Amino acid sequence: MIIFAANMLIGHNAIPSLVKSHHLPATLSKLRPPLYLVAVVSFIAAIYFVVTAFAGGLDAIRAIYPDFWI
Repeated sequence: MIIFAANMLIGHNAIPSLVKSHHLPATLSKLRPPLYLVAVVSFIAAIYFVVTAFAGGLDAIRAIYPDFWI
């Protein structure tokens, strides 16, 4: 999630702002699509890890407590 947030912040906020204020050359706007791609891939990976962790946690709870009469 940190990689996703950092890439979105840089690609969606920092680069356009710095290009518009002429602190960065306009050619650096070409870096935005790769940053978005890395952000999307890292977000998908984070969602996969969360789902996997919840599935493993549920299996562990079922192994410890076979009946859900808690």
